[in-house]
Amino acid sequence: MKTIKVIRDAGLALSEAMCVLVGLRQFDFLARRQKESSDVVALRMRLEGLLARYVDAVPTTDRKATLGECATRYEDGEVLGFEAGAVDVILWNGDDGHAYNSGETLLNYGIGNLREHELVRVGVSREQWRLAQLALKGDRARPDGWTRNVYMRAQATGYGSSPSFAKLVVDAQFLELLLRLKDLSERERLTEVRVSGGPEQWGGLSDIDDLQLQCAELVVTCNSFWFTDSPKHSDETFQTTNETIEAFVEKVLEGEGDLYLADDVQDLKDAVNDFNDDSDDDGTISQEPSAAT
Repeated sequence: MKTIKVIRDAGLALSEAMCVLVGLRQFDFLARRQKESSDVVALRMRLEGLLARYVDAVPTTDRKATLGECATRYEDGEVLGFEAGAVDVILWNGDDGHAYNSGETLLNYGIGNLREHELVRVGVSREQWRLAQLALKGDRARPDGWTRNVYMRAQATGYGSSPSFAKLVVDAQFLELLLRLKDLSERERLTEVRVSGGPEQWGGLSDIDDLQLQCAELVVTCNSFWFTDSPKHSDETFQTTNETIEAFVEKVLEGEGDLYLADDVQDLKDAVNDFNDDSDDDGTISQEPSAAT
């Protein structure tokens, strides 16, 4: 039985391809639209030959179930792709075992409504899909190009002075970046992923310009993220508090206005207000490029 499982796992991609091809032939999509060229015929024959060898490797008693996997792999309402020569999405009807034209373009169907394994069938990247899903989350529709100010606590990792908070200017692209790096960490079993880029502003330290910050990084694990930075002529480093990624995304997409993330929200608000009151009129502070841009 272990050998059968290995064979089935190895044939998963092949079986999926054959399911699509069998469906196209069964419902005459290719021939009806004169799309079954000699190249397609050659590909079909090659796939059928490979599938035959795959099935032959399975004991006779299990062949019926193996072949049945191909016919029952689709779920009701599953996206199969586009009909040849058309832009409407083709869906699977699980009740009668037929594919049908949804009458909707991919834009109308909604990229965010796709399931991850359907992306390749309609040529949608994971980044596009995540951005579309983010647009569906939250408690309100958000216009293109939206941003939101988010304040987080910051502290030194040693005994030196450090900013007391960091300001982020968060947009959909930054949220997608967090989710993408989180996926990378999980997929490759990495303890953390580091990319260049800091918050929009480190605040709460009057002489921060003199520190000549040079090592701003966004650090992402399979669960959380934080920012870190170091002065040019010092071994000291400081960083923001850790934030759970899933919770952070939910908080950013709920409500509106400035968002303060701290155990003592009022204390953080006071620190931000006091620093802004003491800053120059333009409020500028020397910073490296924000990770949210």
